Amino acid sequence: MDIDGGIVARFDDPKLISDLAFRKATVDQIKNKIFNAGLAGRFSTWPFPEDVLSTFAAIDYAFKWMNGETDGRTDINAMRECLESYTGSGVDIDIYTEDGIAYDNYILYMQPYLTF
Repeated sequence: MDIDGGIVARFDDPKLISDLAFRKATVDQIKNKIFNAGLAGRFSTWPFPEDVLSTFAAIDYAFKWMNGETDGRTDINAMRECLESYTGSGVDIDIYTEDGIAYDNYILYMQPYLTF
């Protein structure tokens, strides 16, 4: 699909969404369009679509857990590795805690930002 002014985005192949080279090429096209429009530094996004990332990382983590590659049921470091395999380094992750009670089945994370 050609999006306004030559950015080419393909959504017909689900394998492309996890392809690092494809994502980098897409981000580079967006950066160039924003820079050429004189709007550099005014747009930010996450490096990976959130809904897809949480699904991919959870599946990767489940396989690690089933294969005995995690430190128990909730291994924050193993989950960080799963997330960062898609986003690159810089994921901020923690177990949800409220009133001093940690809920180890509820993990919060934030991806690093891409600023164009």
